[in-house]
Amino acid sequence: MRRLSSLALTTLCACSSGGSTAVENSTLTEGGAAPVVTAPQQDTEQCAAGVTMCLYGTARTSGYTGSPTAIRASLYRVFPLAATGVGTDAGAGAPVPLAAQTVARDGTWAFSSDQAGNPLDAWGHYYVEFVPAFSGTRGGPGASTRVGPLALPGDGAGPIAVQVKPVQLDVLEEAAVGQPLALEWATAHVFDPATGDEIQSGASVSIVVGGAATPMTWGTIARGELGYFVQFTTPPPAAPGYVITTSPPGAAMPSSWQLVANPATIAAAIASPSASAPAPVAAGQNLHVTWPVQADADYEIVQLFQAVPGSNNRFQPQPVYSSPTLDPADVNNEIIPGSDLAAPGAYLLNVAFNRANCPATADGCVITSFVANEVLTAH
Repeated sequence: MRRLSSLALTTLCACSSGGSTAVENSTLTEGGAAPVVTAPQQDTEQCAAGVTMCLYGTARTSGYTGSPTAIRASLYRVFPLAATGVGTDAGAGAPVPLAAQTVARDGTWAFSSDQAGNPLDAWGHYYVEFVPAFSGTRGGPGASTRVGPLALPGDGAGPIAVQVKPVQLDVLEEAAVGQPLALEWATAHVFDPATGDEIQSGASVSIVVGGAATPMTWGTIARGELGYFVQFTTPPPAAPGYVITTSPPGAAMPSSWQLVANPATIAAAIASPSASAPAPVAAGQNLHVTWPVQADADYEIVQLFQAVPGSNNRFQPQPVYSSPTLDPADVNNEIIPGSDLAAPGAYLLNVAFNRANCPATADGCVITSFVANEVLTAH
């Protein structure tokens, strides 16, 4: 379940005035299918017109004992997230890939144009996702290996060697404005290395933080999504990297997977409505939210929570809006429909600036989220 931090609950206390605090970000964990035709398998894949504006490399399985029938590679302009998300109120839909292909028989892949044949634009936030297919796999997608952010021109200067592994791992670090980063949660999907089937419960999974292992238990991560998950009640300080260990049923030894953080420099802020010149917003009217573009952010998510009366003279946050799609790094505004701001009263507005670090040399993604927020009053 998504939750407000204890600081947020204090901010929305009926006996105090407004302030700023963090709300757990709507981050999602599994690459979703999209209506893009996958190009058929070739003997080899090469850049169409040189490597300067091309993302290319090799993709081979690692950690599997079985061989996939194919590996699907998909190119995205924004971090590939599923439509469910983490938290029952997550609403961001899965981004549509720019292009998709089957990794060639010699293990190569290359993207120099989108599905329509248009050359790729200069962009600093491309991601490539690799999903293997196995004969007889029991429904659902295979393990998703994501690599990025990748920049053009820049990362086209050399081949990217990708190892497709039988796990799908995500860690979220989060900070409100002026607060230190903390580890909020971790998710894991574990797959049978022989068949490619997802192991639905029965595996032993944990994340190592500060030298201590914290178990990750099987259960509901989000609406309709199950996996191994841990939510830290008292979030520990963020670290440069993390280790997640997995041990499928019957495994002789656990496997250790490395994740690397890259928080970058992001000045999370909301330009409008402005907290420096507070004014009530109109209930039932569209709310135009804007923010300064942050070059190091891979995507943004806008969320709105309504304060409803709860116990102990405190308000409880009720989610009423979340971005229907992820906002790419060059987008700086979003409109919240008036129907989601219908009732007069207090609301908490969040804009989360996110960086998803998934280097080809790591085993998963560390998502760093910097959250700007404001308490609004609708009249």
